[in-house]
Amino acid sequence: MFKESSAVLLCHRNYLDKNLNYRKGGSDDLLTIFEKKYLFNFSHDEYTSINKSIISIKKNINHKYKTIKLFQRKKQSFIIFNIIKFFYLLKYLKILKTNFVITADCYLCFLSLFLNFFFFKKKKIIFHITDLSDSRFENYILKIMYNFFFKFSCKYSNFISCPSKKILNKIGYNKKSFFIPNSPLNIRKKIDLDKKKK
Repeated sequence: MFKESSAVLLCHRNYLDKNLNYRKGGSDDLLTIFEKKYLFNFSHDEYTSINKSIISIKKNINHKYKTIKLFQRKKQSFIIFNIIKFFYLLKYLKILKTNFVITADCYLCFLSLFLNFFFFKKKKIIFHITDLSDSRFENYILKIMYNFFFKFSCKYSNFISCPSKKILNKIGYNKKSFFIPNSPLNIRKKIDLDKKKK
């Protein structure tokens, strides 16, 4: 099934900042099982030396990701950037015509689920949970919003993946959830090979 399918991974990364090194994890491994692969990246944080609001779309061509669309502006306000993000998702999730959307962020997952109502052909949503913290935000309103997005994403996504069995047991949804280690794929392959040699 997956050989004939395509997927896009939505994530918050800034590949333009060469000072940052991203460690691939479970969501990246999920993407490898699909024939056609895209990365949809958003960058609007303080953990980068590039003080800009950036949206980039990359396509996997011959096992290498090449940028096919780039939005780069002087850093926008949080509200303005999220409005831009919404319309980029609305436009390009249609254009890419993928069968699956993978997201490791509950807010992006919520947006993907919401935008699915606008698609003629619905997409399968995979919510990849990287962590779960009841005290992520000290601000009460932010805490309420985060919990809402998280619970909504869990309930209405088609599949849930997570590198922690403890978190999976805590949230439930056993019928549509699965465990995927967060170690990079090449390290897991090396470990498997070492075990076979023994």
